[in-house]
Amino acid sequence: MFLEGILASTGEFIRLYKGGWIYLDIKVLSEEHFLESMNLSMYAFQYKVPESDIPKRLETLKKHRLLGIFEGEELASKLHILSLNVKLGQQDWKMGGIAGVATYPEHRRKGHVNALMRRALEDMNQSGNIVSFLHPFQIDFYRRFGWEIISDNRKITIEKIDLKPVERQSGTIKRHTEKNHSLDIERVYEGYAAMHSAMLARDSEWWRTSIYGEQTAAVFMIRKMKRQDTCYMRLKIML
Repeated sequence: MFLEGILASTGEFIRLYKGGWIYLDIKVLSEEHFLESMNLSMYAFQYKVPESDIPKRLETLKKHRLLGIFEGEELASKLHILSLNVKLGQQDWKMGGIAGVATYPEHRRKGHVNALMRRALEDMNQSGNIVSFLHPFQIDFYRRFGWEIISDNRKITIEKIDLKPVERQSGTIKRHTEKNHSLDIERVYEGYAAMHSAMLARDSEWWRTSIYGEQTAAVFMIRKMKRQDTCYMRLKIML
């Protein structure tokens, strides 16, 4: 039999497993544990952060709220809460983003992630988040905590032979990276986001740290100046 609950006075998780109580102490990770958290992410998600990029990654983690569970002196499990906003109609709603949920294999099936998710929901509620978004590895797992699908992801592959030539346009193409990011790209995105629901509100820092990476955006622009001196552009971004 498996029972679980929240200790209301502290928000820490208690689990009853096979007749014995196990106390899971959930900690808010400080900077001294950021590198441990990054190492756990690299192991769990099978990627490598170059040595030169580690300081920048650690600096980014200062903007996250990291929750973790330790087994002895080792960080066994953790997740990140990102404080963001999403656009619904003409309003920005405060959103808590869940990311980087990971556990080392020897500590799995102990209820760690269950405990972390419940604590994260409590923390986001106390912080005034109206909604929470995440990208699930398994939909059913997160559905039981209250998340639900809000969009579909369609991938369309077109063969080069099927692309037909179009008339020559009067625009220009410019390449952009995180170092020469253009605010014009943000304005076009904001105009597009205003026509849809649940679009992420992106600031310049988010574009630089979360969109570009090591990639280059090739942007095709057509500028048309209106009487109000508003700049309209048509963009095609190839990453």
